[in-house]
Amino acid sequence: MKIIYVSSCIFRDTKNEKFIDYAASHVSELFLRGINKAETIDCEVVNIEPITPWPKNKKISVKEEVCNIEGKSVLNIGFINTFLVKQVSLRNSLAKALKNRVCKGDWILIYGLTTPRLIAASKCAKLLGCKVAFIVPDLPNPQYMNPGGGELYKTLKNLDVSIQRKYYKYVDKWILFSEKMSDFFKIDITDCIVIEGMTDDIHEDQEEKGKDKDDFIVAYTGSVAFAYGLKELVDSVHKLDESIKLNIAGTGDAVDYVKKISETDDRIQYVGALPHSEIYEFQRKASVLVNPRGNLEFTKYSFPSKTLEYMLAGIPVLMQHLDGIPKEYDGYLNYYSKEKLGEEILEIYNNYDKYIDKAEKARLFVKEKKNYIYQTNKLITFLKG
Repeated sequence: MKIIYVSSCIFRDTKNEKFIDYAASHVSELFLRGINKAETIDCEVVNIEPITPWPKNKKISVKEEVCNIEGKSVLNIGFINTFLVKQVSLRNSLAKALKNRVCKGDWILIYGLTTPRLIAASKCAKLLGCKVAFIVPDLPNPQYMNPGGGELYKTLKNLDVSIQRKYYKYVDKWILFSEKMSDFFKIDITDCIVIEGMTDDIHEDQEEKGKDKDDFIVAYTGSVAFAYGLKELVDSVHKLDESIKLNIAGTGDAVDYVKKISETDDRIQYVGALPHSEIYEFQRKASVLVNPRGNLEFTKYSFPSKTLEYMLAGIPVLMQHLDGIPKEYDGYLNYYSKEKLGEEILEIYNNYDKYIDKAEKARLFVKEKKNYIYQTNKLITFLKG
């Protein structure tokens, strides 16, 4: 079976460059690594850099070039990176790249559902008789995935989604990160499979270590946004009398609030955005990893990618019981109600041995059942079926 995989990765050095979706790049690259290890798959790779349009990201254009990744030749497609123009430029560049690589019966597997990718793949399906599958980590609708977006943004995105729906009929298979996504797309359950995400082996050689109460660290990595509960997290730790510390990494609209509190409470530290290699080390130094996001309308349509990342670290994970979390995770996660975050942090603080044992079971669970090789083989079996 031949797959043309359209990835969404950053392969170049991006030091000091902002407005890059590092989370998308990481997961997309894990799919690539898994596909490369599948002996029965002939795979070609076309890559789209996951960067925000200029002027937020300073790159006005991305140059087309071929790079070598893990022994495989990857076409990094070029496009003009300005608002709206990017949509057309990206669609045309991707369509050209796909037409030069696809034959009848081949699979086009695309990470991330966007209109340019959907239209380009649909054209190839109509003209060349290939099959199309989309990996969908997030919904395209702004009212679910970007609750803080402005009215113009929401209007344009809703128009964008209405255009997308016209092309869903050309998608043969869907790889979703939440079962409820099938309701949003109005697709047959037999045409989709749920893969919440995947883990790599970054913590493989991690040494187990206990936590001293004098160095008890609560940590968070991700979007530092009010909509995702960062104020509640900061306030909860700030009110605790014990010498519990809070370390936060990421960017978002709540950064200024975090910095303001940290000026009067030296237990709270904000370190800015970190690349994935440094995030793992940041997490390993924690005593408990927290995701303060609460249940909103969109949470049933998503699976927080940091959940698997947190679990793999072998550190107790504290989060609310989000609607998008499958039941199989319930025995490994520590759930709390919004009003009792501080109390639950103290509970783990005072009974740490109990919770670290549970965290080790969580680590073994995701290492065995959610690693990138296992999950990618599950995807490939689904495409072959």
